Amino acid sequence: MLLGNKFHTPSGVQYAGYPGKTLNLTQGVDGAYSHEGSMAIDDAGEDVGVDRRYAPADMRCSWKDAPGGVNGINYQTLAPVLCRDGILRNFTFRMVHDNYIDDIKVGDIKRQGEIIGHEGVAGKATGNHSHFVVGDGWIAGQGLVKNKYDIYEMKNELRPWDVFFVDNTIIKQGLGYRWATFAQYVAEIKAQMKVLNLETQIIEKAISEVLISPTGLKVTVEKSAVVK
Repeated sequence: MLLGNKFHTPSGVQYAGYPGKTLNLTQGVDGAYSHEGSMAIDDAGEDVGVDRRYAPADMRCSWKDAPGGVNGINYQTLAPVLCRDGILRNFTFRMVHDNYIDDIKVGDIKRQGEIIGHEGVAGKATGNHSHFVVGDGWIAGQGLVKNKYDIYEMKNELRPWDVFFVDNTIIKQGLGYRWATFAQYVAEIKAQMKVLNLETQIIEKAISEVLISPTGLKVTVEKSAVVK
């Protein structure tokens, strides 16, 4: 996503945007270096410089590191947003390694598309990058637990590509994950409906309310919609 982007479905539901202009993963989920057993990703952005990071939705800062740590910051959605997997949910987004977070306070509200931080090397990171991880729901406090590999992971972790749409994001290195724009998501829904012999004569306003969940296809439409 880009600075100032506001993403909404045709019916006005906010959907989650990837928090950067360029997606360039240097370590993926379950990465052997420091992500074993975790759904975290490391994103080095456009180049070796310092990229800005944007709020993926309307969010509130719920927790931040003490000075001298890895400069982790947690943000929670203000209201449920549509995620890439078709589920309308609240989530907790954690970003790590920003060099300077003194200007961020717990309780601060950031609207979708506003700057929430930058890449960095805080915590002795190797090269400028951001460590991203997402937890399902509003997770209290730091929200981290050690897993069986002695790696800190967030509670109720989600796969990032199941959360973020990549509208206006350049995918430089996506590691083969199932990234998609909102338009691609809608196209997938239409294809699924066709496979299931559901007619796709549905008004554009209602497309946003047709959701695919991990357990199968769920179709809901607004009262004004006509499905034949």
